[in-house]
This record gives sequence, structure tokens and C-alpha cells, in this order.
Amino acid sequence: MKISKFLLKNNNFIWGCSRRKATINHKKYNHSKIDLSNLSDILKWTKKIKKKSQGKIDLLICNASVLNRSLNMHEDKKNIQKTINTNLTSKILLSKYISDLMIKKKKGTIIFFSSVASVIKQEGTSSYSASKSAIETFSEVLAKELKKFQVKVHTLRIIFLPTRLSKDLNNSKIKKILKKFKTNIFATEKKILKKIESIINNKLNLKTIIYDKKI
Repeated sequence: MKISKFLLKNNNFIWGCSRRKATINHKKYNHSKIDLSNLSDILKWTKKIKKKSQGKIDLLICNASVLNRSLNMHEDKKNIQKTINTNLTSKILLSKYISDLMIKKKKGTIIFFSSVASVIKQEGTSSYSASKSAIETFSEVLAKELKKFQVKVHTLRIIFLPTRLSKDLNNSKIKKILKKFKTNIFATEKKILKKIESIINNKLNLKTIIYDKKI
């Protein structure tokens, strides 16, 4: 929601989606209520926005994510599938369906969100951590595939944000996470938005994966 509001301030037209109803009321914001773990919904949605946008999509930001904290031996099969579909498969499909528009124009940017979970490898997050590691690898390969079409691909590896996904972490766990890194440049929404702005405006020659260095 914060990303959409940020982009709207810069006079962009936004096509957003989530499992919930729209919380943004703006003439340039078009919301669809879909579940990204339902892969058939993704094709329907992208077909709709391609038609209504007249094929003009410059930026794709994939930040949807789910986390069910559970040991793999106890995790429900449906939860595993939902985690992988939402955090990884949906992003692969969205990239596939939207990048063809960018390829035709030879211009575009795709941004994925990863997590330090891919580095920390905490117990009880096996499916989530695997999906985040996979999206980083996917984005690196995708960046190579789309480079000749002038389409840029980046992934932000988020250190920590106080969201629904992190609500079960206590202060000692948070401190332990942050101590593993020299800086915490992606630990506030303001810093993340600033980095997204830099990517969009081509102010920085950024690597495909952007993250804090591990000690």
C-alpha cells in the first residue's frame, strides 16, 4: 500500500491487487481482488490490465508474500503450496506475462522483494526461506535474459520490517537478526521507497540483487 501511494504521488497509474478489498481511493489506482496463490487468477488479471492499459506497463513490483511459521514435518501441505505459489510461482508468471510488453518497447523495470530469511535460514521457515532464495536466483537469470531488451530486473533483500509476517518475532530475535549485518539500509519503509525511486529513475548502476553485507 505504501509503495502504491508513493507511486501515485509521482502521477503514475497503478494496477494493484491483493486478497483484500482496495484501501486506496484514487482516480489513478485500479484495484483487483485476487489471490496470487491461485495461479489461474494471475493470467486473467494480467489479460485485463494489458487490455485496459493498452499495453503500456513500465514497472512491475512483486512484493506479495506469505509466511506460515512451522517446522516442515508439521506444516500443512496446503500451506506449503500457498507459500511457494505466492512467494515464487506467481512472480515467475507475472514476469512472463508482463515482460512481453516491456520487450516490445525495449524498456521496463521489474522489482522483486526477498528477505534475510534466505541468509538466516531460521527453523520453522523452510518453505518461506526456500521461496526467497529461489526468487533471488530467478531474478539473476531473468536479468540476463532481459538485458538485451533494455528491461532491468532487481531484487531487494529486506532486513526487517514490522509487518504481519514479522509479528511473531520478539525483540531479542530482531536484535539477533540485525547483528548479522553491518548496516540495515532496508529496515525502514522510507529507505526502501528511496531505493525504489533510485531504480526507477536510473540514478544508480545497481546489481541485480541488492542487500546488506553479511559480517
